[in-house]
Amino acid sequence: MKRIFVLILTVAVALTMVGCAEKVVTFNIDGASKILLMSGSSGETVEITDPETIAYITDNINSMTFNRDESSRQHNDWSYSLRWYDSEDNLIEYIVIMSATRIDYDNYFYNEMDADVEIDIAYLEELLSGELGIEDAESVVDDGELLSGEPEGEDVAADEVDDAEDTAEEEYPDVPEPEETVKVYYLEYYTFDDVILNSNVAIVGEYVETISHDNYTEQKFIVKDVLYGNVPDEEIYLYANSGIAEVTEIDYTYELGADIYTVGMEYILVMEKLESVFYDHDRYMVSADILLCEENDTYIIYSEPIPVTDSIRDYIISVYNSAEHGEVIETVYENDIEELISESKFIGVVNIEGLEVEGTVQNSNTYRCTVETLYMGENLNTYSDGTILLSLKKNTVEVGESYVIGFTSSSDTSLIYSQSASDAVFELDDERVSEIEDYLSAE
Repeated sequence: MKRIFVLILTVAVALTMVGCAEKVVTFNIDGASKILLMSGSSGETVEITDPETIAYITDNINSMTFNRDESSRQHNDWSYSLRWYDSEDNLIEYIVIMSATRIDYDNYFYNEMDADVEIDIAYLEELLSGELGIEDAESVVDDGELLSGEPEGEDVAADEVDDAEDTAEEEYPDVPEPEETVKVYYLEYYTFDDVILNSNVAIVGEYVETISHDNYTEQKFIVKDVLYGNVPDEEIYLYANSGIAEVTEIDYTYELGADIYTVGMEYILVMEKLESVFYDHDRYMVSADILLCEENDTYIIYSEPIPVTDSIRDYIISVYNSAEHGEVIETVYENDIEELISESKFIGVVNIEGLEVEGTVQNSNTYRCTVETLYMGENLNTYSDGTILLSLKKNTVEVGESYVIGFTSSSDTSLIYSQSASDAVFELDDERVSEIEDYLSAE
């Protein structure tokens, strides 16, 4: 069993790398005259113009302090989004809400540092459902008419409503289903050098096919040459969430995962490699709308030509080598138990209280859990009710049951945890539980 990780050689590199997000984020949103609130589960959107409602939501977000967690580029699930606009309809700020204490902002997850301070999710849900009755918190309109909501004026008798529905069915028998909501991702602007410096692998690959999934696409390439980075496989899969990317800094929009490649042709791919116990295989991502093809001398980024005077491969390698990078170290474990203990920050008995988020782009679900006993680890961060959020492989647990689980977090302040190894969830009566206890007691 192997485990590959990156040992950072110098802190200065992380601080000087282009496009790095802030480690701690606070908001000072001001001057908004409108908020667009969208549900990530239903796609329903309400436009909020009531000043008191805007102030309440804005003050709630402004009062929080968020600590940066892992990258959000490979994730697709979310609960709500908030967009603030000024009186001239210019976008002031945009965040995606994952939970009451977790947001997605600028391609990173952030967690509220004070476990007792939360986003008022119930209030947002009431706005979406119309339960608050605020006149200026309405469903988004089309041609001046509400798309949803109660009819104005006096109540209509039930039989009159039935008659109206029957008439509508006769006159419009083939009403089309509403179109699915296209998700929009607001991405940072990267120059060509930025793309290279933010990557960890680059290859020359022959394009094979595009594989479409429900919420993401994968583009398969045969590896012909490795310019830099750890790429042990003969084939790689270029991953992209389904949706539209907007680069607001240059007012540019493009389709994520678009089929821009020709079968059989070779392309230079400058990418970020992502590894997870929840992936069927490693995922590779590009951070910009870029196409590099030596066969037809096509070198473009955001539909603009990249000036190339020398070999494009030599240029990419020279820019990458202009900065220090982590050293790849391979760790080999003797058995599953050693791997579990080495990769876990915590091992203990965990009760699965309920499903919080069903995963759509990877083989995992996120559960609300209570840690009943800890065999290993200390200073576990919990929500105010003593629970944690824990991502586990699908079909490994049942709600209401308890298991011995090895899990970890991406930072010391994170409230979100994930299983630490491919085999990290055990029934309480599993014979390997006693092996884990014996291994820990022997240390």
